[in-house]
Amino acid sequence: MAENLRRAVPRQPTDWFGFYRFDQLESEPWRCCRVIDISPLGVGLELFAVASGEELFGPVTISIELRGTTRNVVRGNTRDSARVGVEFAAPTEAAKKYIRTLSGVKSSW
Repeated sequence: MAENLRRAVPRQPTDWFGFYRFDQLESEPWRCCRVIDISPLGVGLELFAVASGEELFGPVTISIELRGTTRNVVRGNTRDSARVGVEFAAPTEAAKKYIRTLSGVKSSW
């Protein structure tokens, strides 16, 4: 079923840099990657530092860094927690449109 949904869910272009590591190689260092696009079902990646003939299949962990500006802070009742709203840099019109469509596909991130 995921294969059928994969093409039914639109992808949002991105240009985020991050790090990846194949789970079976946890002793290996993290390597750089670029997240090319994202949907509720997955991401497209450009992997860097790939050796010729390297096996690129299997479970992979991806770590990305998101930056923004704190816009809203609500402290928890016990003061050791808080809910923080963060605004990213001005999203493009395409990104705004994509975000609006997520409620229609009952996305879960």
